[in-house]
Amino acid sequence: MKFFQYKNFLFFLGIVIFGVSCGITESQVANPSSDASVLTAYIQYNDSSPNASKAVFTINNVDSTIYNVDSLPYGTRLDSLYLGFTFASSLGYVMNDTVAESYYYGTAVTSKAYDLTNPAKIKNLASDGESTRQYTIEVRVHKVETYLHVWSELKKYVTNAPAENQKAVMLKNKFYYFHNYGTHYALYTSADAANWTQQAAPATLPPDAELRNMLVYRDEILLLYNGNELYKSADGINWQKHTLTADPDYNYQSLLFQFKNKLWAVAQHKTNKSVRISSSSDGITWTLAEKRSFTNFPVRDFSVTKFKPSLGREKVIVLGGVDASGKTLNTRWSAEDVLGVDTLYWVNLQHKTYKMDQVKQAATAYYGSKLLIIGGSKPTGLLVDAKEQLRQSIDEGLTFAVPDSTQNLMPDEYPLRTNASLIHDTANNTLYVIGGKTNTSTLADVWKIKVNFYNFKDYLENPAKY
Repeated sequence: MKFFQYKNFLFFLGIVIFGVSCGITESQVANPSSDASVLTAYIQYNDSSPNASKAVFTINNVDSTIYNVDSLPYGTRLDSLYLGFTFASSLGYVMNDTVAESYYYGTAVTSKAYDLTNPAKIKNLASDGESTRQYTIEVRVHKVETYLHVWSELKKYVTNAPAENQKAVMLKNKFYYFHNYGTHYALYTSADAANWTQQAAPATLPPDAELRNMLVYRDEILLLYNGNELYKSADGINWQKHTLTADPDYNYQSLLFQFKNKLWAVAQHKTNKSVRISSSSDGITWTLAEKRSFTNFPVRDFSVTKFKPSLGREKVIVLGGVDASGKTLNTRWSAEDVLGVDTLYWVNLQHKTYKMDQVKQAATAYYGSKLLIIGGSKPTGLLVDAKEQLRQSIDEGLTFAVPDSTQNLMPDEYPLRTNASLIHDTANNTLYVIGGKTNTSTLADVWKIKVNFYNFKDYLENPAKY
């Protein structure tokens, strides 16, 4: 059988060789080669499938395969493409065992378009007229939409007694969900955000503590209370009370974030109500880090996240919230890590050209190479409009817009909300929305969001690509 296949191959190539022999110079045939290897391969640009030409092929001479390591975008058409090759030497080649193609020294481009939806074959005849080499060509395309956010409900009720005063955090790869009703606290924990276990009630926490003002720092859960007290816990159950060592003229209103190996908080002057930013290495001893006072900076009910964009330094952003006078803000305060400097250089991104509506108790995270805002409420306390319940920024917070519904869309059964906890588990690159409240009720559900590209092999090999 192999003998007849080889005869057919030579028959096809014989026609090609006869047709081009008149154009072969003496120098080109003087030193015939037995090397029939493919050196490079590419897809010629095609208006009907512009992404196809972006394929970068690897030539594997051990397995005799030609393939693109980085898959092409979902939906890329492969049904009618022209291929280009260069060879170590060639008198001609055959595509898919049936079509003989000419080779005119240099780059060879197929004379017809091929359907590369399934693997194709190329067999090349070296310039010695005897040696051949065959390769399988595979064009890889992502099977799912790259940037699609897949939403799924993990738990309808963590508890049947949810409360408005609630917060979920992640500590040492474990989820902690706290809520308070009346003067009673409850704590539920989970390893996967789907299966929850009730724990002993948190001990020694003040009954009127604002759980939203809870933050994880250096393997402990911290809760700022009453302007000058800090509660710490390593397990969510047992808490230790500390009195702050700080400027006595200020109340420490809210914890902001962990950044530059420090903890940061908002401090408000007891008399003139001016706002300053303060920092601490242990959460107990605080120093006013910024010389200036801030106007239009929130003291509570803001959303905040820390992120590292693909280019540039690590950043933090504080969105909306309520200022010292009780006004709901539309601000977007951003700061970045500057080496060798203890303070932060804050910039309010709010501008007349790039406006954002007033919002409080929203949730934000940098996820899927974008900043996301989920939920939130208006100054009246009612939920922001449905179209504003999900917004994204691709320019690090300068502008926010409703995402393309083919990329990110809240499910119809997802309850719109405010005061939700948003946790980005970097271990599995998954975003979790936990609890919150609607206009009429409180929630204790858990939703998972996963962007498809986090499952791609080429993301694991080169995260910066996305």
